Amino acid sequence: MLTLPQLLKYRGRRIRRRKLRPTRPNRAAEAAYRDDLLALVAQMRTAVDAEVLPVLRAEPALTRDAPADGGGTFGISFAEAVERSLTAASRRFGGIDQWASRVAAAAAGRVDKQTTGTIVSSVRSAFGIDIGPMMAMSDVRATINLAKAANVQLIKSVQSTYFDRIGSAVLSGVTQGRRASDLADEIQRITDVTESRAKFIARDQTAKMNSAITKARHVELGLTEYTWQTSGDERVRASHAEHDGKVYRWDDPPKETGHPGEDFNCRCVAIPYVKIEDDE
Repeated sequence: MLTLPQLLKYRGRRIRRRKLRPTRPNRAAEAAYRDDLLALVAQMRTAVDAEVLPVLRAEPALTRDAPADGGGTFGISFAEAVERSLTAASRRFGGIDQWASRVAAAAAGRVDKQTTGTIVSSVRSAFGIDIGPMMAMSDVRATINLAKAANVQLIKSVQSTYFDRIGSAVLSGVTQGRRASDLADEIQRITDVTESRAKFIARDQTAKMNSAITKARHVELGLTEYTWQTSGDERVRASHAEHDGKVYRWDDPPKETGHPGEDFNCRCVAIPYVKIEDDE
């Protein structure tokens, strides 16, 4: 495929170097991904409310030293009922693989659409050239598929980790003789933590996908260098602030941080350069 510098040179442009607008993580894409993950957490909590809490509330005062013959509140039959309720809640999400695949594909697709649109618009503004057809011909499927696969695993981990933590908390609490109301509070705390993790995944992975797809698109276009730009506030890490304003190559990332957006919660961006080399 013809690169952007080659196209500009073919058209007689005498530009030696020009910066383009950076592709930033899209807030709408992040919000859509976050909403999907929060909907999953809400559904999991609904399953726990429907399957687990009724069993616990049937025994409002749990005691670990009650007889196991059914004469007390905590017998073998009750422990088994708790385990069955946990299994039933988890089994409601037997189709998580397919759902995770759809959500991850949609998230990656939204980021690619936004990233591609930003690059096309930036080149049009800078040079008056529509590179939309060139972008359509470029093949970044491998990058998108890698992003999708990574996010499928993260989405599935939200579900598995949630039920693992709920199961451990409930069974441990029953054994220790904790009251049902205390266990309900613990379930809510675990749900809150899971919601926070879901928000982090949406924010962090949107930035990571933006970085990966930006790199792939830039390399396809022959944009080999970029200037690192931080968000310029007090939350910028020292290791990232050191890169601010410096020029890096996509094939030679900074060792400690990787490219902008690759480190966890990184809000930095890459400002690409268009360079036209002189003929030798």
